[in-house]
Amino acid sequence: KGAILNIADGTSSITSTKLFEHYSPITIGTLVFENPLPVELLRFDVSCQVQNRVISWSTATETNSDYFVVERSFNGINFHEIAQVQGAGNSNVVNNYSTVDDEFISGNIYYRLKQVDFDGTAKVFDIQVVNCDGENQIVLVKPNPFKEIIEIVASIDGNSRVDIFNSLGKVIHSEVSYLNGTKQIDLANLKPGVYMLRITESNGKVYNFKLVKN
Repeated sequence: KGAILNIADGTSSITSTKLFEHYSPITIGTLVFENPLPVELLRFDVSCQVQNRVISWSTATETNSDYFVVERSFNGINFHEIAQVQGAGNSNVVNNYSTVDDEFISGNIYYRLKQVDFDGTAKVFDIQVVNCDGENQIVLVKPNPFKEIIEIVASIDGNSRVDIFNSLGKVIHSEVSYLNGTKQIDLANLKPGVYMLRITESNGKVYNFKLVKN
């Protein structure tokens, strides 16, 4: 009953769904009109720095732009928010934005940018993927993929906590080790699949690695 409003890609469509009991000459059709894009994105980049990644973007125009959300994923499918940056509201000039992801993560990392209007309407932009392993070699885990044993090569002062999680986020291995040199961990009892290795230094610094067991 009434009308259905479909909004996609800056175009709005209103289609009648009302049932008529008395007929008269009418024309049934669809009314289409253009909506201004809330944000015109010029660029969205992720760059490797020492021990972190810098996520930056620029807009040419913004209309009713409340804020931006930067999301991160390890598989390109499941994303979670890591930063929120205030938008410009209404602007016809170029605005530049940036935020830093300083958590140490090995392998491919996926980032996604979301823009949210004042009314809560959100638009998601294209995904960017980056691999900064060549920039961060303080901790190395090998081989990866592995069959039974992994080696952690590190130069960390003091004891560190080593945790391994399964795909459901459950801890399946945990130990405290002195990681200055090479440390072997036997994971022959694990089933083939994807796991997450987390190393936490005594000062709270965290290193995350995605592991694949064949």
